Amino acid sequence: MVIQEEINDLYGLSNSMIGIAGMNELKGKYPVALKYYLQALQVKKDLEEFDGISHCHLNIALLYEKMNKHELALENFLKAEKICLETHSRFSIKSIYEGMSVCYNSLGQYEKAYNYMKAFSELKDSIFSTESNGQIAEMQ
Repeated sequence: MVIQEEINDLYGLSNSMIGIAGMNELKGKYPVALKYYLQALQVKKDLEEFDGISHCHLNIALLYEKMNKHELALENFLKAEKICLETHSRFSIKSIYEGMSVCYNSLGQYEKAYNYMKAFSELKDSIFSTESNGQIAEMQ
């Protein structure tokens, strides 16, 4: 990260921060992971890299969910969803809907949990169908 800072490689720096956050998350060092995710998010915002911003919010939401901070998780899921709907990022939306379902379930909001799980399942099936159709077309 030092070299990336010296040469002002903000894109590389933010991705390194995300990697360090992920490693700390795997080690169960959630506060350290959160610190790096938040730093990466700020750099992604400075770069106006919307895909990166949405992925940071998604990672932060998933981390908050692990920390049982469901309201903060939902806040970040919703921010990620807003960006992903604007950019038509179906794979990310699928992950967001799955996470929101789990989060609402943890909060005892079962109808919302069900609705997001249903949306997740429908989107997953749609993505699978699109991929399958592409593979079939390639074989013909």
